[in-house]
Amino acid sequence: MALTGGAYVATYAVTDIVNASPSTAFTIAANQNLALNDKGFQQGALYELLNTIATNWNLCMTAVEADGATTTTYTPDNALTALASQGNGITKNGIHQKDLVAQLSEMETKFNAVLALLDADGGVTLTTYTAVAAAAGTGATLNLDDTVVGSLGLNQDAMVGFLEDFVDKMNAILANMDVDNA
Repeated sequence: MALTGGAYVATYAVTDIVNASPSTAFTIAANQNLALNDKGFQQGALYELLNTIATNWNLCMTAVEADGATTTTYTPDNALTALASQGNGITKNGIHQKDLVAQLSEMETKFNAVLALLDADGGVTLTTYTAVAAAAGTGATLNLDDTVVGSLGLNQDAMVGFLEDFVDKMNAILANMDVDNA
């Protein structure tokens, strides 16, 4: 049996605004709330990307859960915390570093868990979700360890790299879901 929900990319893909133009230097006029670049970014752009990821991920997990083909439970355990509910709340006007680290860590943990669930789900035809994620972006699984060093702070360049990897991998597994649906 295959996934029957369909249109996963069209419905849940995240527009890749991370390092959208790596050869162009970051400027407020060109990039304000439009892109995250390893040369700089607006906090509002970070918020918008995180919010889009959390929203689309949660909608996708709900759709996969509702799909008659799946035999595994995907929600609520694999839903991402809404940004407003994360610690002190993540907003476009303020982000506590601890809350940002918690959100990124949760994204990594739940993404990797869902890959394993999809590959093992007896109702899903394809068992290539981990391989597809490995082929997209960098590395076999998301690795936040390169981004967060204990409680010493965030390396923003590495955080942008993590987010770029996450978007690439998320969109790749959505495309795999569409193939599974065909």
